[in-house]
Amino acid sequence: MFERVFQHHVPSASVHATVQRGIRELNNIRKSACLTVIHVRIEQDWQIHCKTWSEQVRIPYNNCMIEPETIFAYAKEVLVLDCDVYVAYELQTQASEIGWLQQLATAYSTNVINYHDILTEGNISREERAAIEYQLAVEHADYFLGNSISTFSAVIIRERRKHHAWAGSYNRGVIPLSEFLPGFKVPWVFTVHAIDETYDEMVKSAVRSGITKADLSPYCIVHATSYSSDLVGWLRENGVQVIPWQSSWEHILKSKLSDTTASEKKFSHLLDNLELTIATFLRFDMPIIKDLMQFEHVLYTDVDVYFRKPINSLSDKLSLPNTLQMGYEAQNKFPLNAGVYLCSLPYLRGSHTQLINFLLSKNSLYSEAYGPGDQGILNEFYEMELRNSGVLPTTYNAKPYHKFDDNAIIVHFHGPKPSDYIKFVTFNKCRFGKMCSQGLKRGFCPYFSEWIKYTETNMGVTKSIGCLE
Repeated sequence: MFERVFQHHVPSASVHATVQRGIRELNNIRKSACLTVIHVRIEQDWQIHCKTWSEQVRIPYNNCMIEPETIFAYAKEVLVLDCDVYVAYELQTQASEIGWLQQLATAYSTNVINYHDILTEGNISREERAAIEYQLAVEHADYFLGNSISTFSAVIIRERRKHHAWAGSYNRGVIPLSEFLPGFKVPWVFTVHAIDETYDEMVKSAVRSGITKADLSPYCIVHATSYSSDLVGWLRENGVQVIPWQSSWEHILKSKLSDTTASEKKFSHLLDNLELTIATFLRFDMPIIKDLMQFEHVLYTDVDVYFRKPINSLSDKLSLPNTLQMGYEAQNKFPLNAGVYLCSLPYLRGSHTQLINFLLSKNSLYSEAYGPGDQGILNEFYEMELRNSGVLPTTYNAKPYHKFDDNAIIVHFHGPKPSDYIKFVTFNKCRFGKMCSQGLKRGFCPYFSEWIKYTETNMGVTKSIGCLE
């Protein structure tokens, strides 16, 4: 209902005409091929609002009144200052405000544009100006940064993300409007190396359930050499934003993988598959990928998952971590399982260089204390952060070899995959030891009966392993 009402909220003919005139003037003074719109709230009424907001919300950081210098520093961090920058704000004393704009333009070597540069004639009200700048931000900008506490910014972020246009906020925390207004989807990130087709069926099941059941906004980091694969074509056709990527340090990682011993490989099946291992390590670069820099928090999962319930807003279910948050592995103890985690991209961005240097300094990709591969590296490097942030609820990383949990939101086929269970029933062999038999006695069958509905597999297979009467 809301979406239909919102779609009919269109500018008047006079506002539309003014927007078009402003765009023509803007194009005449632009120096770059791209445009960033930044919505700045620094007016006196906003200062009063932020004081009230801070007293009511009582969060341990300032996320309302953000100074222009801080805003531009963040815009540089997320790589959107290479464009012309239109700054939307409410005038008070023109001379002083143009002064700080000029200072920021000089400090960041950026072509900064404001309202007076594009509409010099006529007496336009604050409401009319807001309508004009809304159209500019939603329809004409390549990038948008706003204050997520502001309803104006929040609506623009919602509209742009709905069409997969880059839209972020320079302040921290959940967008308050998302608790009342539908349409703010949680960004979900996963990685694939489509040269290896081993997990293709699981990838598709995860995507189908992630979109139809959890209502997520999916982003797939795919190895750049796989961008033209059939799987990537399927992902794009099914609403996934595909990001081709190849890490600058991949050649060193491959060298380390070639030195992995047979005894080390037995602790993780991934270490025996070069493409799968490379794919899992792609997530280390999440915070430096521009398409993802628009988000403060993302939900990352491996592809061997499916979603059982809606995830409309992370704030409804979780306490958003300042760093990153993982769930338990097979047992409720550290080290944790990196197959599903929630993370703060700004924090990971700040520690990215150190993480990569730490990875490349390792003689082996297996640690007896922390575990194998990328999971072991993450647990070791971020041990303090993981211990301090608390454990991700088990409902976000339910395992089939544990008891069935009808409250589970994300089911993770950790260890044995569905194909492993089928082979176990058929040939009485399981490459994961006792985990297959444990799963069949516990939660696998009810989870499998749900999961297979998201696959292209013949439903009769469920009867062959005794999961359906």
